[in-house]
Amino acid sequence: MGYLVLAFGSVAEVFRIIYEGSTVMFNFLKEKIKKIYTSVTQGMQTLFGQSGSFDESFLKKLATVLIAADTGISTTNVIIEQLKNGMQRAAISDLTQAKVALEKILIEMLQPTI
Repeated sequence: MGYLVLAFGSVAEVFRIIYEGSTVMFNFLKEKIKKIYTSVTQGMQTLFGQSGSFDESFLKKLATVLIAADTGISTTNVIIEQLKNGMQRAAISDLTQAKVALEKILIEMLQPTI
């Protein structure tokens, strides 16, 4: 820190610069997260608000929304596979059931493993 104090004049000045930099970075991250959240919620509302059927086309659109949410390709594939399995077992046949199943899958994935 001694070199920083020499370069900037005082410890207070060094901390001010660090604080301002962290504030800028925090605001940047906050805005990025807000943008992702808005995009995902709008995508989900559009997807589940339409009058369509729970089929392959729906799953492809859902995968696109999940990937845009930065869920990751492997996690998205796991989610889609679980929904496909529900569709094949006839446990999920419409968008309402798909939404409930998706919520359960996401909650299970977010639960900490002990």
